[in-house]
Amino acid sequence: DETDFSWHDEDGYYHTTAAAAVGVAFRSDTFRSGQKWHDFLNGTFAGRVMMPSPSRSGAAGDFLLTFLQNHPDDELTVFKEARRQGVEITGANNQALTSLMIGAHQAVFGAVDYLVYEKIAQGEPLIMEYPEGVAPLIFRPIAIMKSTRQPEAARQYVDLFFGEEIQRAVAELHLIPARRKVALSPERLRFPLAAEMPVDAARALADQRRVLNQFQYEVERAVVVP
Repeated sequence: DETDFSWHDEDGYYHTTAAAAVGVAFRSDTFRSGQKWHDFLNGTFAGRVMMPSPSRSGAAGDFLLTFLQNHPDDELTVFKEARRQGVEITGANNQALTSLMIGAHQAVFGAVDYLVYEKIAQGEPLIMEYPEGVAPLIFRPIAIMKSTRQPEAARQYVDLFFGEEIQRAVAELHLIPARRKVALSPERLRFPLAAEMPVDAARALADQRRVLNQFQYEVERAVVVP
């Protein structure tokens, strides 16, 4: 009861040790509040936008699957339109944030937040925003393999991750610790998340290969699959 049950697999196959959220990162001199998710895809946001590649970033892949579940009418059409509007989709999160920090882009759409908070803690003038107050959570699960030869040692290892010491270390890395009573990092507290964007994990897993492959060919590479 010290962790959020909804974070864990309902059948008990895995438990989540920590989480991050995915939103939009800005330079402080280009930040505009009140933006909606689609503003960064349809050209409403006045600035160069980069999105981490879902084929190179696990967090970006999870974000894409969650986003499409919550906006089912969009399919990949909205991302194709984003490419036409000039949104660049390339590299992993660190590459996208580097481009943001040097001023080549004004926003990173689909940025995983703990990396942004790490840069803020280092003194970078960045701002993390969760459009409309809602964002997907990216979970960090742990599980014991059925084939393990040391089940008791494995259980102790899992328990270690949920102990206060490790959970405090998780918070210091700007992740959201599983234990509710462990304080968040000061950087994360500056940019509160109002609500989690829901996801059907089983459906996301079933759709993952098809959606990511389709996105890579039809959006990232701008190749239309017949």
